[in-house]
Amino acid sequence: MTNTLVLTCTTMATEPLKLYASYTKSYEGIATDFFVPSLGNQFDTHITLLEDTPGGEYKSHNFAGVLEKKQNMILNAIQENWGDVFIVSDVDIQIFKPITEDLLNAIEGYDIVCLNDHITHGPDVLCAGFFICRANDLTLRLLELVKKQTPRENREQICFNYIIQHSHRLLGKQIRYDYLPESYINGCTHPNRLWQSGMDFPVPRDIALHHANWTIGIDDKIAQLDNVRNAVAQRQKIAEQSIV
Repeated sequence: MTNTLVLTCTTMATEPLKLYASYTKSYEGIATDFFVPSLGNQFDTHITLLEDTPGGEYKSHNFAGVLEKKQNMILNAIQENWGDVFIVSDVDIQIFKPITEDLLNAIEGYDIVCLNDHITHGPDVLCAGFFICRANDLTLRLLELVKKQTPRENREQICFNYIIQHSHRLLGKQIRYDYLPESYINGCTHPNRLWQSGMDFPVPRDIALHHANWTIGIDDKIAQLDNVRNAVAQRQKIAEQSIV
């Protein structure tokens, strides 16, 4: 059984962007303690708990099943939002300021705009963990092909990047893609090194969003999320005290 929690923002003058996310029971604490509270009332939020899918940690034995359900969610979202734009997000993410305007500006003239998975180290890599997407025939065929090819790699992001970068040949037309600004960060703090609890984590002063990746295991994800949230809270506290 799959339960869907829908949180709809009604306080904005225009229709809020729809945001789609899914998670398994092992990520429930991260979703409820970090992700959902950080959303505020910015989005028309559709969060699906995959109750019948245990675990789901990266590269675990049932990770492929989790990816397939996530991909089905995205394909359904494309159909539901045809001709419009929507957001796809993992739940190991926290948002620190209003980002709707950022996202709408970023998607202008593009089919898909993603978090950069190597924002300061190494080549640019489109992150499948957070992106804004234009629902059209090209992105539909992109995600259908990603779903078809992912079981061969068991790594969605490799397929995602390869197909986008070779979309003119594979899909008959080049997908227009871009990256979100550098204030949208991930867990890549050192080249080719996973982050572990106890390591430093530089937090930009203009941080908009943080994705707790480049780490393994729930405990280290939570530690990274805590580090970043505490650093932002401490800065806000200092700023408030300086005003008084």
